[in-house]
Amino acid sequence: MTRHPHHERRDGAPSRGLRRHATPPALALAALFTALLPAAAAADPTTGPEPGPVAWSSCATEHTPPDLECATLSVPLDWAAPDAGTIDLALNRLPAREEDERVGALLVNPGGPGGSGVQTVQYGGMGLGMPEFLPLREHFDLVGFDPRGVGESTPATCARSPHDHTVSHQPASLPEYVQLLRHNREVGLGCRAESGRLVDHMDTGSVARDVDAIRAALGEEQISWLGLSYGTEIGLLYAELYPERVRAMVLDGAVDHSLDPFTAARDEAVATEAALGRFADWCAGSSDCVLRHREVVEEVRRLLDTAEESGVWNSDAGRSATATEVTAGIYGYLNLRDMWPALAEAVAEALDPGGPDAASLVSATMFVSPGYPAYRIVGCHDFTAGTPTYAAMREQRRALRELAPVMWRYTEFSDFASGCAGWPVEPANPPREHQVSGTPTVLVATSAHDPATPAHWAEALAAQFEDARLLTFDGDGHTAALNSGCAREHEARYLIDLEPPPEGLVCRD
Repeated sequence: MTRHPHHERRDGAPSRGLRRHATPPALALAALFTALLPAAAAADPTTGPEPGPVAWSSCATEHTPPDLECATLSVPLDWAAPDAGTIDLALNRLPAREEDERVGALLVNPGGPGGSGVQTVQYGGMGLGMPEFLPLREHFDLVGFDPRGVGESTPATCARSPHDHTVSHQPASLPEYVQLLRHNREVGLGCRAESGRLVDHMDTGSVARDVDAIRAALGEEQISWLGLSYGTEIGLLYAELYPERVRAMVLDGAVDHSLDPFTAARDEAVATEAALGRFADWCAGSSDCVLRHREVVEEVRRLLDTAEESGVWNSDAGRSATATEVTAGIYGYLNLRDMWPALAEAVAEALDPGGPDAASLVSATMFVSPGYPAYRIVGCHDFTAGTPTYAAMREQRRALRELAPVMWRYTEFSDFASGCAGWPVEPANPPREHQVSGTPTVLVATSAHDPATPAHWAEALAAQFEDARLLTFDGDGHTAALNSGCAREHEARYLIDLEPPPEGLVCRD
């Protein structure tokens, strides 16, 4: 779901999205998850002070568009207790170039959790710099924001990184499970010690209320929304709370918030294993692949077995990379089709008999991202229902190995399941069923071979709306917008003219 900030496309868009950067039927556990929702989640969404107008000021540099403007907006820390203090949200915008043809405000979110909308607007990420999306610049004020706890907004910081290479993500014994619980609890307590009560209010329900505060401060009766990966969940919750305030909404790289993390991790494992096979098929016939004369899947298996047994040297860290870290790096590269040649080079470097180095692979993981603390905090609010037992985690490990014999050691949702076990903060927005009515037609998009958010998640997300249209890119990579010009063209046309593509449209390029 998340999107790795370390790899940039030619349009300047980071490579990921929850991510972490898909969607099956509703789960039997959904009723339980709904019952577990705290009272704050059911509170009147209109509560809280009405924000004043945004005070924009120029913040352009030589590396940004000359008309870039920035602002700060204060919102309640706790929307259920609006008088209990505030936090700041960082905003920026590019005003519509054609004032006479201005449609309104288009809010964008690149995914994560932890992706920066401010950087997206500032540097033309999310495909906004690609030709098919340029009409958005003419007709909309493009508005970016850093969600609470992220980037230039009031930040969440942790005394200790959520990732520790000495702690197993997939505990194979009871002592390893106990070590994982202890580590996660210490990390969570350290986050709260440094960030205070913000850690308790970084769920996506709170973010959705922040989005409406931004709408009000912009003076807009309705907003348009373009959300990728985790940004689809923000859009879903916003539409659920404020359906009448949605003008248009694109949800691309769909997250199915009805799934428990174990089910989601298994779905992702299947999708990632399939993506590795498609990468190998591409490699066999491409002059851009430095591994084209080798059995790629077997080479990756050998690399991961070596990492499991003895580690693979990582020059950036000055230590050996673990099998989980190497797997996560491969996953990160698989998310963008344009990065496949670089993936082949990174695997070749890690297999180099003259001096293997996994640094390039590990650079594509969330583990080394400065946004990883926010990613973990939000994930533990949104994608877990509590601490799984050791027996459950052992069974999950077995199932993942069976479903994805090569890539089983890492998926984003297995990272949430393991990383949130023992987490000391009660989840404020655990998985549950959603049913949204009262919006205009919502456009849900997916890549047919998305390794991060499997395509059937998009079908499930679309089914949670009374009125939704599904667009599929018949290709590889995470989200349709980051990988398909055809998808970008149809998404832009829908956002501007409110003309969704024909039902069942499939883009080929």
